[in-house]
Amino acid sequence: MMVSVALFSIVMLVGMTALFTLVSQNKRAQALNSVITDLNFSLESMSRTIRTGYAYGCEFVPGRDCAGGDTRFQLTTIINNVEHRVRYRFRESGGRGFIERHIEPTGGGTSFGWVEITSANVDIEDFSFFVFGTSGTDAFQPRVMISFSGQAQNEEETSDFSIQTTITQRIIDL
Repeated sequence: MMVSVALFSIVMLVGMTALFTLVSQNKRAQALNSVITDLNFSLESMSRTIRTGYAYGCEFVPGRDCAGGDTRFQLTTIINNVEHRVRYRFRESGGRGFIERHIEPTGGGTSFGWVEITSANVDIEDFSFFVFGTSGTDAFQPRVMISFSGQAQNEEETSDFSIQTTITQRIIDL
């Protein structure tokens, strides 16, 4: 009888340890997934705005290509039937890198100021816009390649990431 109670106790101890380990790992995975989802939302929002925009340019200058990469980019887009200038920039502050967006009507009016669009749990270490085909006289459709890398952090873990995407202007410009 004592052997069976001891065996049962050992089996239950191992089982409960495994259960608590799985619960702990699940919490960490969900927290990291939340950070990655926030990063995905930021990139998707940028991509959608860039795809529907026009008058692309690096260094906040319309029509300027930057095949070598730049941390600043602007475009023009229509928001609620009003033409707006949208600017993106990479900035570092407080030991953390992040992406900001600035929206202002092109004909004057209220500017929305610079707004951080990446989560506070994301530290971007390297960021570049590569812009091609902005001249109306070339035979290329304007496109933007965004490349960045960094770390996604939650309370307990850090995960490295590297993302690259290419966005082509929806408006035909050939």
